[in-house]
Amino acid sequence: MVIDGFVLTLLTCIFVVLQIVGHKWIKKVTNCYFFWAAIGAFWFIWLCVFRFGPDWVRYSDWHIVSPGSYEDSFVTSKAFLLDVCPFAVIGMCISLMADPSRKAARALAPISLIGGTITVVSIAFDESVGAQLTAQFIFIGDDVNKCYFIMHFLQVVLAVGVMLNTPKNGWKGTLATFGTIVGYYCYVGIVMAATGCRWNVSGLSYNDWSPEGEYHFVSEIFNIPYKVCPYIGIPFLILVG
Repeated sequence: MVIDGFVLTLLTCIFVVLQIVGHKWIKKVTNCYFFWAAIGAFWFIWLCVFRFGPDWVRYSDWHIVSPGSYEDSFVTSKAFLLDVCPFAVIGMCISLMADPSRKAARALAPISLIGGTITVVSIAFDESVGAQLTAQFIFIGDDVNKCYFIMHFLQVVLAVGVMLNTPKNGWKGTLATFGTIVGYYCYVGIVMAATGCRWNVSGLSYNDWSPEGEYHFVSEIFNIPYKVCPYIGIPFLILVG
């Protein structure tokens, strides 16, 4: 166990508990469009400056050497949001700004919550993340994992906040979430076919589940071959979402 990572995971859990327990006292504020729009705008700008902006600049200057290689895929994935977590958090921020009804954010919320929770919990156990109890790591990250903690933290707390304040619209809400995740995976598949990207593609490649991939901990935790993982993990995300 990584002590600093465990503390960050625990702090996230405490924040979520406070959200749930305190909801009835602050719901007049949290039901206001401008409250969510301000939060969405602030974190959208923050993530664009410290995470997505640098990724897009890097991709524009990048010369593909070997399509499908880890290095090329890493840059391509970040630029095109092929990892479900960056997609979910940026989608949440934009929808909170653009949609006063928060229906779009509500459709994204289950996806965001699942992806964010898995990653936040893994921080407590995955030494490769390099978790540190410093303002630099918490809010900006490092050169490899920019905004790693704050992005996944936001996924969880924004999703919980939206779900508390925006009741799901019955079967239409379920269909919207299902359509969002299926549509996103179709988008990832198209970009994979066009660019040859084979790493960091939300689990659509065996590479993501391999010992070197971002979801390597799944096969380790459940003690199953990594090539079996995508057939369990992707349907789970779609169905639970």
